[in-house]
Amino acid sequence: MSEAVSAARASDLEASAATSEEGRRTVHRFIFGDEKAAESKTFKFANMDIKGTNGATFVTLSNISVTLYRAPHASGGYDAYVTLDYSYSSDGWYTNAAWINPAGGLAAMVILKDSQGGGLLSSDAGKISVSCGDHGVETLFQKAIDPDLYDLTAEVSIQLPGGFTWRKC
Repeated sequence: MSEAVSAARASDLEASAATSEEGRRTVHRFIFGDEKAAESKTFKFANMDIKGTNGATFVTLSNISVTLYRAPHASGGYDAYVTLDYSYSSDGWYTNAAWINPAGGLAAMVILKDSQGGGLLSSDAGKISVSCGDHGVETLFQKAIDPDLYDLTAEVSIQLPGGFTWRKC
């Protein structure tokens, strides 16, 4: 592609991005000309420790965020997703998602809420195995959601269900 054509297309697609910090949420909107390209909202969380009844920390989750993403179709409508992204580090314990009796694995649930705190969606992020030497392992879960939930979601919480088996390394 010639430089002149490339420059002309770039000027036609002058992009403007607006970012606003609203508490712990970051909202990005990308506009190309008159057409909206994509939007995302990111909710960040403090590090979380998963502890046993004896107070021992099994695993630490860090760099935790939940992002809602919505992108329009050229013919109308949207695709939308919710993602849970975090890193985990074993604190001398391990678990296996394949264990059934007793159950094992590190589980997480993402809960979307409206501006009054009402529940909109509870999404299971599955279970993963944690090994003794795991440190800073990045994990990403993504699930398609109803595009209308993008505008309705004002708050996100993460639930880490207990009751799973952990063993000392």
